[in-house]
Amino acid sequence: MKRLALLLVVVALLLGVGLSLSSCDLEGNKPGEVTGGVVNAPATYKFPPVKVVLYDESGELAGQTYTDQRGTFFIRDVPPGKYKLEVLNPRTGATIYETEVTVEPGGSHYVAVDYKDLKF
Repeated sequence: MKRLALLLVVVALLLGVGLSLSSCDLEGNKPGEVTGGVVNAPATYKFPPVKVVLYDESGELAGQTYTDQRGTFFIRDVPPGKYKLEVLNPRTGATIYETEVTVEPGGSHYVAVDYKDLKF
C-alpha cells in the first residue's frame, strides 16, 4: 500500500514537471509585435496611409498594416523570428525603405524610420 502511494506521488510529481515544461515551451513561442514610426518629418506633414509589410525568412508575408497620419504603425501577433520589414510608396507600391527586424518571444521591436531615409 505504501509503495502504491509512493508511486502515485512520484507520478503526480512527474506530471507536474511535464506540465511546467510544456508551459515554458509555450512561453518560448509567444507572439510579439513590430511597431514603429517615421521620425524627423516636418512638423506639419500629414502622412498618407503608407503600407508596411513584414516578410519571414522564407519570403512569405508575415504581416501588414498601414501607417496613421503621424506615420505610426503596429503589426501584432508576430511569431518569434527574423523578418524583413518594408515600407511601400503609397502611389507606386515600390519599396521606399527596408530593414531587418528580430522579434523575441512576447517582445516588441520598435523601428524608427527616419523621414530623410524614405526614397519617395
